[in-house]
Parts: sequence; structure tokens; C-alpha cells
Amino acid sequence: MTYEGYTTFKVEKNDAVLTVTFDYPPVNVQGLPMLAELENNGE
Repeated sequence: MTYEGYTTFKVEKNDAVLTVTFDYPPVNVQGLPMLAELENNGE
């Protein structure tokens, strides 16, 4: 699975560890766009 094209967070995979970094300026709060991308990522 690829983790590219997200606009509100960045994903880095190292072996069995997946790191998700919120990148939704200006304050990195969870907004509707971020929640939609996170939901799509979990499917």
C-alpha cells in the first residue's frame, strides 16, 4: 500500500512501523479534511 498524496499529514513506513505526522497548518488541529484523509487511510 502506498501512502502518498495526502495533504494534511505525512506518512513514513520503516519495516513494520508506520509514522504519521500531522501537517495541517497553521496549528495542526484535526479538521474535516484531515479526518477524511485519516478515514480513507484506515480502509
